[in-house]
Amino acid sequence: MALILPALDSAELAQLERHSRAEATVYLALQQLDMAGLEVYHSLNYRGQESFGEMDFVLLHPELGLMVWEVKGGGIGRRDGRWFSVDRHGQEHTIHDPLAQLGRAQNALLQQIQQQINLLTVTDPLLLPIGRHLILPDLDDADLGAGLGSGLDRADLVLKSDLTRLDRARLRVLFERTGHYRHKLPLRQRHLDLLRQRVLRPCFRLLPGFEPVHEQTCTTLVRLSAQQSWALRMLEHIPRVMIDGGAGTGKSLLACEKARQLASSGQRVLLLCFNLALAETLRSSLKALEPAPWVGTFHEFCQERAGQAGLAWEVPPSFAGQSHFYIETAAELLDEAQQRCPVTFDGLIVDEGQDFAAHWWLPLAEVLKSQAPVYVFSDPHQNVFERAWERPAACFEGMIPYPFQLLHNVRNCREIAQWLKTRFAYAGDPPASAPESGLAVREHRYRTAQQQTEQMQQALHQLQAAGIDEREVVILSLYRADRSQGYQGLRQQQEFRGHFSTIGAFKGLHAKAVLLCDWNTSDHARREDLLYVGASRAQLALHIFSKAS
Repeated sequence: MALILPALDSAELAQLERHSRAEATVYLALQQLDMAGLEVYHSLNYRGQESFGEMDFVLLHPELGLMVWEVKGGGIGRRDGRWFSVDRHGQEHTIHDPLAQLGRAQNALLQQIQQQINLLTVTDPLLLPIGRHLILPDLDDADLGAGLGSGLDRADLVLKSDLTRLDRARLRVLFERTGHYRHKLPLRQRHLDLLRQRVLRPCFRLLPGFEPVHEQTCTTLVRLSAQQSWALRMLEHIPRVMIDGGAGTGKSLLACEKARQLASSGQRVLLLCFNLALAETLRSSLKALEPAPWVGTFHEFCQERAGQAGLAWEVPPSFAGQSHFYIETAAELLDEAQQRCPVTFDGLIVDEGQDFAAHWWLPLAEVLKSQAPVYVFSDPHQNVFERAWERPAACFEGMIPYPFQLLHNVRNCREIAQWLKTRFAYAGDPPASAPESGLAVREHRYRTAQQQTEQMQQALHQLQAAGIDEREVVILSLYRADRSQGYQGLRQQQEFRGHFSTIGAFKGLHAKAVLLCDWNTSDHARREDLLYVGASRAQLALHIFSKAS
């Protein structure tokens, strides 16, 4: 059987069929093909010279080279130099030129091979044939009618009957249509390894235990899943949409990737969140973009705009006054600043949308150009501030009133993802390809502060033995550092080289290992939503320290 990546489980395959029945048909045909050495890469994203793109399928065989397949479902046609699709009702819809798409994909592969391999191995460059075909799984020869016209031959197409009869011999014929560099075949193992590791999606072999393996596991976890790739493609066609997902489903990763896409097309983007630490992480991730997006928290944006408009930003000293200022006054200042000193953005992306008060959306809508894209990423189950949160569909004309759902947990290793799903029904599902860390979730019970300290010391020792550097460990508590019994007790006994944070301040972020201490020490420290937020921060290892009742 052919090796096809990513390997979709039944749920993912069903979602692919809903998104693109044509791609699902091709996926199944290639999955069932009996051809040793064949590797198939589905939905491979690339960054071209002008914009992002996606290759529906890339086929690799050491003896035959590379081949790019562009899939178009339903009917298809070309008239007066323009391409169009034909739906089941006979209606025509303008589409991108599929031949130009194939050309861009070919060039992107060549560019990646040149940059990632050949510039680093000048004396031994990788040269291989790269073919391309247009796949029309809903059409057959009888549907071609009067012909294809110039620039397109029947041999460039793979039709329904071709897929039905596809076997090793017929696939070899498709590969061999491209003669350029065929004399360089078969590919040597070194070139194959470089091609997989630096250009195509790598296949990891995961083992429990030591630091290099944990690094590989983390690398696997942060890659876009098949569902996230589909979400990105959906966002290209739906300019105003809400995206919901549990902790670890990749909302922040998708928000950053969408910001890159918009910025790469010259658009001025406003990317907002609620958490200061998350804002700093987002800024660091996007700092090299041109034009640079405005990235920060909602309140940082309000404060900057108030300053630009000459409005005073005066935070009251009392807790009640501060609460009213940040919830009510900040949004009013933003609205007044826009009236005095208008600015406009080409697109709005919001992460942590569940933390935004309902009346914040209207002043944000005022800073956008007409019909600017709006993407709001949220998890209603992480509404830890217990605000009366409302979806913003009514504030943005044309926004779909129901959210797209991200279902798969791509942050946590399998052990943690399964523990979360068992404990919290609304948590993301661990995908079939979720890597294992080999470290079980540990729930500790203590009766005294000294017992908690000893348990935390033992946990740090176990993590070190498993190959996790102490600097990659985060201690989380509901309390500030000076009030956390667990953190203060540990520091009195030993130096701690990791990090400490409150659960609220660490929301949206992650760490290789998390020690969640001081649990079950108050009513506040028994809130399930806070446990869900804190526990889901851990990628590889999770220890929870709860006071015995």
